[in-house]
Amino acid sequence: MEYDLTEIIAGLQNKDKISISYIQRTFSFGFTKAGKVFNELIEKGYVDEEGKVNKKKIDSNYIEGPRVIFLDVDGVLNCHSTKDTCCGYRGIEDKKVSYLKEIVDATDAIIVLVSSWKEWWTANPKFKSSQDEMATYLDKKLANYGLIIRNKTFDGNSYRRGKGILRYIEMQKENGIEIKKFVILDDEMFDYLETKMTRHLVRTSFEQNGLEKKHVRKAIEKLC
Repeated sequence: MEYDLTEIIAGLQNKDKISISYIQRTFSFGFTKAGKVFNELIEKGYVDEEGKVNKKKIDSNYIEGPRVIFLDVDGVLNCHSTKDTCCGYRGIEDKKVSYLKEIVDATDAIIVLVSSWKEWWTANPKFKSSQDEMATYLDKKLANYGLIIRNKTFDGNSYRRGKGILRYIEMQKENGIEIKKFVILDDEMFDYLETKMTRHLVRTSFEQNGLEKKHVRKAIEKLC
């Protein structure tokens, strides 16, 4: 046998996309032989014609992760002119929640909370009664538009939101769920530059209008 296809397939588990030149370099094959392998991988459904790897074909336990919106609240779902209040603090505008819904409807993304509002928010329905009033208010505001928050990041409500997002993605990966498409809706930079998250960031502005239609378009583009 000229080559062991099983060995080649095993090497695809951590790859998103390959090419003939990748096969040449990795296995020290000539161009003709590498092309033959590439065509066989296509024929057997392990990659498509552009070289994109079919993870489900390679690993039966592979679960493709959902698209994720990492959501801040202040400066996104409200702004300096917001009239709504909760517990004496600035509340949430329905119009901005409707914009969030547009993103979710267009992308089927789930919502994960990165905002400081997450401190007393819980994903566990058994402990919802232990939430503070603002967390419950947030849930209800989103529920009015058919939206739910699925989870939250853990960074101690610090300025390390980017690191909290990376840890969340890593925890999902440990559970066999790989998140590749995500967007961050936030009005601040925090550590997004340090953690190389800026390409995922759609930055709003508290001093202007928070989440706007232009941000909706950008978020959908990044998720799709």
